[in-house]
Amino acid sequence: MEHYRGAYGTSVITNASLVNQLEAAVAERLPVKYCVAVSSCTSGLMMVLRALGLTGEIIIPSFTFFATGHAALWNGLRPVFADCNPDTWNVDPADVERKITKSTSAILVVHLYGNPANVDALERLASRHGLKLIFDAATGSAVSIGVVRLGNLAMQKSSLCHRRSCWSPARVDWSPQTI
Repeated sequence: MEHYRGAYGTSVITNASLVNQLEAAVAERLPVKYCVAVSSCTSGLMMVLRALGLTGEIIIPSFTFFATGHAALWNGLRPVFADCNPDTWNVDPADVERKITKSTSAILVVHLYGNPANVDALERLASRHGLKLIFDAATGSAVSIGVVRLGNLAMQKSSLCHRRSCWSPARVDWSPQTI
């Protein structure tokens, strides 16, 4: 609470040392090399897609928040919707594979409601086709698959967090080995 009182007392709550402290604390907690706090998960997703320099098509789940598709469109990408598994509500890797074309540059997966998507199958799929794999862990960054938190997945992918999960900033690991 002392951090909040100090920030509100000075009327400076953005672009200040408090944001730097938050980014450092979240990066340490996840643990990742970098953390960038943004105003919303939509902004974070837009930034990730732009940073990856994607072109053409991006496969996204058919059941997701509308900003998933909007972030793709705002970056000049064509969203291609893959069906979701009715038991998990997450994207179906088999349908993702059916949607891949020569124009596909990435797969954007949403871990819906903290329920992890089939990470292993999607990683194999992206690797086999040479595609970027982006995980939106907005509502599940602190959820674990075994001993790995969804917000920690950082192998050829980027992750986002949401205020409904444990962390409020979007989290992106920018190291060249992970993007």
